[in-house]
Amino acid sequence: MVPTQNKTTLTLPPLTEYSSAAKRNATLNSDILLDGEPLTTFRLKARSAAIDIARAYTLSLGLDPGPVADPAALVIGSGHQPVHFHAGIMIKPVALVRAARELGATPLFMTVDSDEFRAEYLPLPSMENDKLERLEYPLFPMKKHGLYETTEAEPVEDMLDRLRGMVGYMAHPRLASPRRALESYLATLGDRRLDFPDYVSRAIVMRRAWLAPEVDGFLELPVSALSKDITFLRFASFIMADIERFAGEYNLALDEYRRERKLRYPANPFPNLETHNGLIQAPFWVVEGGGRRKLYVKVAGGKASALVLENGEEFPMTSLMERIVAIRPKAITLSLYLRLALSDLFIHGVGGAKYDHVTDAILERYFQARPPESACLSAALWIDISADDPRQDIAETERRIREIEQHPEKAGAGVPEVDRLAALKKELVLTIKAPGADKKSIGASISELNRLMAAELSDERSALCVELERLAPLEMERLAAQARDYPCFICARPPLFELAELNVSLPRDNPYRYQTP
Repeated sequence: MVPTQNKTTLTLPPLTEYSSAAKRNATLNSDILLDGEPLTTFRLKARSAAIDIARAYTLSLGLDPGPVADPAALVIGSGHQPVHFHAGIMIKPVALVRAARELGATPLFMTVDSDEFRAEYLPLPSMENDKLERLEYPLFPMKKHGLYETTEAEPVEDMLDRLRGMVGYMAHPRLASPRRALESYLATLGDRRLDFPDYVSRAIVMRRAWLAPEVDGFLELPVSALSKDITFLRFASFIMADIERFAGEYNLALDEYRRERKLRYPANPFPNLETHNGLIQAPFWVVEGGGRRKLYVKVAGGKASALVLENGEEFPMTSLMERIVAIRPKAITLSLYLRLALSDLFIHGVGGAKYDHVTDAILERYFQARPPESACLSAALWIDISADDPRQDIAETERRIREIEQHPEKAGAGVPEVDRLAALKKELVLTIKAPGADKKSIGASISELNRLMAAELSDERSALCVELERLAPLEMERLAAQARDYPCFICARPPLFELAELNVSLPRDNPYRYQTP
């Protein structure tokens, strides 16, 4: 259940247990082999390479990567697409860094830049005719279709002008708090390097600008950079060489997930891997022409013989390790690698935690591994805008209208004419139960009495409907004020940091504590 109430956190395990969970995970699966070598050896190579790539990338952005990391030490990871985060997402890097500091582990944040870029419209509070409303503000309009990793950054001043334009929508005194937060954020951006040619680098720097200095000193690693690492390519080659068995377990896990949760749509949470004409779809994308396409493995005599693109072009299997075919992992495959090879604890959001049940099944059945425990973390933090809460009045008004419509004798008790008609109805209700009663005729009479009683209360019903109309704008204002998806840079910063304090254990009866995805 996603938290919606202000300053509530959804977490499993509790933040105070991250350290012990990471330590338990670190001792798992030392006895299994991956691509012909012990997992412990494979993991050390994977982490060493990923840390080196992440450190170089983080420094290239002018960001603090933290102290030089020991690849043999524990690693805590998290990640998300390179969008502007609301509190439910931003709490992940906050908790990541604090848990890593407490444990002496390496914090690694993965940016999923291999997803398709979407125009970014941010929700924004605005006052129209003295009424609080939500509008969708175009922070990053889409110039052309492509992936995050291939999306160019627009001129810095264009982006800053658009952010400054947000301030104008919050000129009303009632929006003073989010306006001040935005102005403070704009001042912070003035001290940051933003002139990157690519969208992803700029988005990461803008996120880090909001977090620092309280949350800083951690590694940034885009999926596009990880996907070029030789150890990751070994992992991909290992899967694709055995694609028939892997695809079988992958599809079985997805089928079971949908069946257990009674999900009707075959694309929920992800489509199965396709199999047709001797081709089996790989759990990876191929990147070409600024976009991503499906990748297939040709299977002949039970063996993988070639990589096949959507257009039918074939490449030898060695093309992966030679980096001739550029691949990116699908969501489940990325989670497999992150949990099995790169991290001792991975912090998901709600969506990732849900589909990780599929990952668990594949880990158990295909890799013969004990699934490492992962974390699920989200939060709700409202912006500082006052708003009346009319929900109780709305519920009572709607209840009264239903009572007039469905039980007019009860709603109008004490009104002389209603009481007289109710007495007649009571007699008919007794009569209709008698043997041989003309139920059709008596039923029609009861319906007519209900109509007459409701008519006696029509003035009250009309007044109640008017009241609902009066309350509706107040409810719209409440929804606008209490939305959880406003960008963090119009929120106060301290409350979010407080939600991720590791020395605060959530009570077990917290209704927003994460239970089962």
